[in-house]
Amino acid sequence: MRSCIFSLLLVAVVGTSALGDVVSGPFQGDDVPPLKAFVVVGEPDQQSVNLGELRLEKPTIYFFVSANMWSRPVARLLKSLDEQIAKLSDEAVICFVYLTGDVPVAKDYLPKPQMSLKLEHTWWTVYEGDQVGPGEWGLHSDADCTVVITTRGKVRFSTGYTSANSTLTDAVLKEFRRALTGE
Repeated sequence: MRSCIFSLLLVAVVGTSALGDVVSGPFQGDDVPPLKAFVVVGEPDQQSVNLGELRLEKPTIYFFVSANMWSRPVARLLKSLDEQIAKLSDEAVICFVYLTGDVPVAKDYLPKPQMSLKLEHTWWTVYEGDQVGPGEWGLHSDADCTVVITTRGKVRFSTGYTSANSTLTDAVLKEFRRALTGE
């Protein structure tokens, strides 16, 4: 009996961590908050901009990653999303937002993963404030990455993943399609 209960608890814990969703990011229906970041690779290149204002009306996937959470599985998810996003909207962009305590080093570093991944629809940016990210965005520190989908000035979807990898691509794109159609 004990082994049966232990097995059920183990399945529940493993199942929960495999899903890995945590509350992270602004709430659905909120206005897109301001987000000052330096664009290392993208448009406008090598400039400090307010991404929230610049991308306000256009479909955007904000992809927040803390420097200590950046990994190959997270990079694979980003690449997979980049490969699919233009099929859904020619105005869509992924804004990769790197969170770090050393902004100058990040500005030098971010062109390197771009050279490796060769993303076509992703802007590589570094948040210029505190390494925990912008307070208005409500990012969860345990998330490997936080995905926030916006369009028409509103947050349409937001979540954090504690075990991010390319298997999440379809789920994120499903939410992106819903945001585009206004469902």
